[in-house]
Amino acid sequence: MAPRRAHPARTANPPKTPRNKARKRKSLTRSIPLDSFLVNFSVLPPRVSSTARPGKNKRNKRECSYHDILHPVATWTEFSLASCITKFGAALEDTQVHESPVEITPQKDDDEKAVSSELGVAEFTVRALTAHLNRGLRACRYRLLDRPGHEVAGIKADRIGLKFPAREIRVVGDTKVSWKWRSEWRHAPLDSHHDLEYRQVLSQVHSYMNANGCEWGYVLTDREFVAVERGDVSGDIRVGEAVAWEASGSWNVAFATSFLHALAAGDEWHQPQAARSRSAAVAQAKRRVGATGTGPRRSVRVAERAKRVM
Repeated sequence: MAPRRAHPARTANPPKTPRNKARKRKSLTRSIPLDSFLVNFSVLPPRVSSTARPGKNKRNKRECSYHDILHPVATWTEFSLASCITKFGAALEDTQVHESPVEITPQKDDDEKAVSSELGVAEFTVRALTAHLNRGLRACRYRLLDRPGHEVAGIKADRIGLKFPAREIRVVGDTKVSWKWRSEWRHAPLDSHHDLEYRQVLSQVHSYMNANGCEWGYVLTDREFVAVERGDVSGDIRVGEAVAWEASGSWNVAFATSFLHALAAGDEWHQPQAARSRSAAVAQAKRRVGATGTGPRRSVRVAERAKRVM
């Protein structure tokens, strides 16, 4: 009989990852410009459940109402690829980011995995976008990262842009479903169902901005990303052109969200504490309108209510 081969002695604490595999993984990653890292982002929008039905968005008259948003809603024309390159062109070219892809778990074909609620949109966003967005922000050393709103006590926004080390909220985001809110409803007839739902969601984002003293916000659905900027008076907000999840190339969801967070990271604007409550903001708007004698056009219902109050 052949002699038995001696087995090598086992170590007490074997390495969790073999050195050759670790070396191989390291060799597969390389650094690329931030511009290329964002352009390479590609993800298909989630499937919508067959049980999805149109309906109304959240109502809370004490905190927000479509009455709060001026009509027509202004366009944030500066939120574009051209503006992004003008402001951050050097950083986009000079900042290096590890190319290792962000793993996105694909949805299964069964309807069980399809999006049927705002929670489903939030979960998809975390899997598809958050890691990619934060990796780019870290590379730029902005000290501002995308976080879930519940990470900070008392915050009702679904997503927040948190600035460190003070943990200051500079961006607020709201996740919605496409069968209850779409950017195209901005052009719906005044006081129609689509118009009211469109402004209702914007009023919700506006209330989060007021509560946290933010100048920037956004709405993110299973179809698109829409950036929001505060205007000069209460209820006057500007919205950027929608960016679809399936958009590819130089202006996609990763690029647009990175631009918004970069703006917020370098912004030192703070809302006066006295104007953070809804009642104080409305009173401030009335004083401004009274001083000028004119104000932005409101819907018929808001105009009638204002006459009764005055």
